[in-house]
Amino acid sequence: MQLELGTRGIRPEELRRYLKSARRLEASMRAMLMGHIQLALANGLRGDNPFSDACLIAMDYGRTKIIKEDWKSIFNDDQLDHVLKQMLHLDHINR
Repeated sequence: MQLELGTRGIRPEELRRYLKSARRLEASMRAMLMGHIQLALANGLRGDNPFSDACLIAMDYGRTKIIKEDWKSIFNDDQLDHVLKQMLHLDHINR
């Protein structure tokens, strides 16, 4: 699988790690990724598709977590639960 989004984009090994850890099908991952790219392009080109509140929360979370040495911790269940609770305004997540 070849996925090229620039030098700072998603690398194939990270995509495979996500697919394995989140038990997602490749088609659903691609659809999610393309949806995010569409939103970013629409906003970047001054389109009419604004970021949702949940998206803004996820972007803030990403800025604080991803550009760090332990960025892979975002794949931990407790980290995913934490950001999903914030994005969806939940008190708790049952697993």
